[in-house]
Amino acid sequence: MDPGIIGKVAIVTGVASSIGAATVRLLREEGAMVEVWDLNPQSGIPGFLHQKVDVKNLDTVAAAWHKVEETLEPVGILVHAAAIGSGHFGFPYTHVPVSAWQKEFPLSRWHKSEDIASMIVFLSSVRASEVARQTISIDGGCVKPWQAARTSRRSQTAA
Repeated sequence: MDPGIIGKVAIVTGVASSIGAATVRLLREEGAMVEVWDLNPQSGIPGFLHQKVDVKNLDTVAAAWHKVEETLEPVGILVHAAAIGSGHFGFPYTHVPVSAWQKEFPLSRWHKSEDIASMIVFLSSVRASEVARQTISIDGGCVKPWQAARTSRRSQTAA
């Protein structure tokens, strides 16, 4: 089944990261025209359009967006993978040392970048047209039970 991504223009930020790079590859495999944005001009993936864009600067983003739509077509997919936040630690995953992951998340298998990229591509497709206002954990079912147990322990301690 055609996921409805063929020919759509996609912008992916933060392609130097493994999640961003994996998302770019999967979107391209599904037939999207992919533009990559990153602060590092060396992070461009061969065969893709690349712009050096600071996503914290609204003027830079607006200019880059205009250039994409002028050069290609209107943007149909936007994936922000630049310094994705951890939620737990209060700062991007890129600042979390491996030792902290092993201590905080004692999992037998942590997700791979491709696992997250696959969900991003799915959510960009017509197959997910009715998915709205959802938080989707891509953790193999391992982190949520751990978080629930930790929250339960905190509640018992506070009581």
